[in-house]
Amino acid sequence: MIENNVLFHNFTDADFAWKRDGQEYKFAAGSVTPMTDKEFNHFAKHLVDQELNRQKIRTNDEAKRAEFLQKCRAGAYTLPNIVSNSDLQIPSTQVIADEVPTEKRFCEFCESKGGRHLKSCTRPQEEAFADAK
Repeated sequence: MIENNVLFHNFTDADFAWKRDGQEYKFAAGSVTPMTDKEFNHFAKHLVDQELNRQKIRTNDEAKRAEFLQKCRAGAYTLPNIVSNSDLQIPSTQVIADEVPTEKRFCEFCESKGGRHLKSCTRPQEEAFADAK
């Protein structure tokens, strides 16, 4: 189970957006977001680079990099203690059978996906050439 155990803090006064695994994530200025260590390392690196560039500081300045990285970490995130399952408020979902779409079949006698009947089709023979007319 992956736990969101680190709090990522966008310490800048501007919104920050960056992609991870092809999906874009947006962090409002000053926001704090729980995430995994791996996600934190990814986003913090790019936020620090962006802020160093914005302030016209070289990105290989280790002292400034460490300072900004420390500002990104807002602490550890702990889940609230849940005494029992009755404390969880999970809305129930119901699926109504009439609303579930059914797939229209090509042939009621074989599992053909359409276009042609299977060779093993057990349809009555008078229907075999009915669609050829």
